[in-house]
Amino acid sequence: MSSDTGIPKTLPKDDVEQYMNMKLEREINKDLLDYFLRYLLLGSLKDELDTPIFKLTGDPGLLVTEAEAEADTGVSGKVLITVVIMAAFFLSIMLVFILNAVKNIRSDPERMKKLKGIK
Repeated sequence: MSSDTGIPKTLPKDDVEQYMNMKLEREINKDLLDYFLRYLLLGSLKDELDTPIFKLTGDPGLLVTEAEAEADTGVSGKVLITVVIMAAFFLSIMLVFILNAVKNIRSDPERMKKLKGIK
């Protein structure tokens, strides 16, 4: 037997090629079987957990876990815009109250004396 290919040296060339093709095909089938068994196992876990295990991403056929997909997407634009608008509205109302308080303090001579330190 040849040490690097694992086939006998006495086989004809056609038989060697056929043997190598069969060996390659067997390795591919083994890899496919491992992949499908893992997929089947995750599928059965999905049924047990009743939550999605995989989510499709922008690349066709690329499956990632739910956590990875959430980490990639982050905050959506609609949610971000809504939060910014609400924060701006809240801050504008607070600014109105602060400006009104400053106006009232400036218009009251007694309070101005207290602020200036005059008795």
